[in-house]
Amino acid sequence: MYRFSSGLLAQKVAKGKEGEKLLVIKGSEEDNVQVSSSQWQLHRVTDEGRFWKLKDKIDFSVFKRPVDENSFFELQKDIDVFNSQKLHPAIIHGFENELSRLRPDSSKNLNNKYKNFVEFISTEFSIVDIIKDQSNLANYIDDYGPSLIAISENKCFLLPELPPIYRAPVSWRLLTWIINNHFSGPYPEELDLEMKKLLNYKKFFWEPLEIPDNLKTPVIEGIVYLLISKFVIIHENWERTTQSDKLIDEESSPLMQFMNLVQFEGERPWQILY
Repeated sequence: MYRFSSGLLAQKVAKGKEGEKLLVIKGSEEDNVQVSSSQWQLHRVTDEGRFWKLKDKIDFSVFKRPVDENSFFELQKDIDVFNSQKLHPAIIHGFENELSRLRPDSSKNLNNKYKNFVEFISTEFSIVDIIKDQSNLANYIDDYGPSLIAISENKCFLLPELPPIYRAPVSWRLLTWIINNHFSGPYPEELDLEMKKLLNYKKFFWEPLEIPDNLKTPVIEGIVYLLISKFVIIHENWERTTQSDKLIDEESSPLMQFMNLVQFEGERPWQILY
């Protein structure tokens, strides 16, 4: 099962005697985007969710990473078909309010620390005005990455339902794709020794990739850290949904770890790729 930023839940299931492969999606249809697709067909709607299948009845994989980088361009082409006019909330209300938007029940204390972190990043990397720039916008989804596509026989299919599509700086698309396709972390102190060795004793890990020199700038680095914070929030939300019996201590949460490592301990995970 995968939980998107908007609360949309998706899962691949097998149904019937022949084990037909279906994608079941739960969540508000009103708050999300239903795709007019030539590949997907709505199979049935039940209390369990909306069941979709590929029209040519072939098997597919979902929520796998890393995927081939060509998939980024396929996703970009499919997303650009939509005519969204909604500005991303971070442009309207400021990135410092992204935690409260993505997790409305987050505490005042954590929100204050998140706002302080965003202020630090914005000042440290001189991006205060850049993240509000509306001169070069493109269609964007908070979950921009492999989770938005199904792959079958080396072909990509946009999922039949998507989280909201916003207008945001065009650079966010590639950077969010890189994060969602390649990044993981921060890793907790409790890891066993063998895993720490595999990670080269680092708190962050990137699946192998090379980034061009134009992405090795302070401005891009600062934007990446804000987008990673959003990535961590979304994944924490997923854990809260799938492990409702597990209490997440804010002070030791991945988000708090990430903020502390970057803001107070000088960790620079983006520079691992330089």
